[in-house]
Amino acid sequence: MNLVEGRIRVIGCGRSHRCDDQAGLLIAAEVSALRLEGVEVLVSEAPAADVVADLDGVDLLIVADAAAPSADRAPGTWERIDYARHPERIRRRDAGDSHTLSVDCGLNLASMLGWLPREVWVYAVTIAEAGFGEEMTPAVERAVAGIARQIASDIAAWRAGRERACA
Repeated sequence: MNLVEGRIRVIGCGRSHRCDDQAGLLIAAEVSALRLEGVEVLVSEAPAADVVADLDGVDLLIVADAAAPSADRAPGTWERIDYARHPERIRRRDAGDSHTLSVDCGLNLASMLGWLPREVWVYAVTIAEAGFGEEMTPAVERAVAGIARQIASDIAAWRAGRERACA
C-alpha cells in the first residue's frame, strides 16, 4: 500500500436474521465481493465496540448501517454522512432511535480517544422493518447493491483526490 491509496476499512453494521436491519451487513458483503484492492471489509453486530477496534493507521473509515423509518424518508433511501465534519448529523438524523446509537457511540469514543481517522463516512439506509426474519423490504433489498457500488465509486474518487494532492 502506498500513501496515495491509504488504509481503508469498511464496516457493515446490523443484525442477522432481523429483516431490514441486515442491510449494513449485506452492503459489506457486496463491497467485499467487489474485491477492491487495499480495502478491508468487516461486519459487526456490536458496532459500539467493533468500530473502535484497531483504527491505528486507518485513513478512511466507512460505516454502513440501517437507519430508523421516518415519515420524511422512504425505506431504501440513503445518505452518506461525513461524520468527521458533521458528527451531529448522526445524532440528529435518528434522535430517539437505537439504530445508529451504537455506531455513534463507537465513533464518539474513537474521537474522544484520538483514534478517529480524518475521514469517516457513514452510509445510512432507511429501513421499514427490524423484526425477526430473513425477508427484507423490497426497496431496502434493492438499495443494498447500489450503495455498495456507490461506496466503491466514492473510494475511487477519494483515492484520485489523494493522488492529485500528492502530485
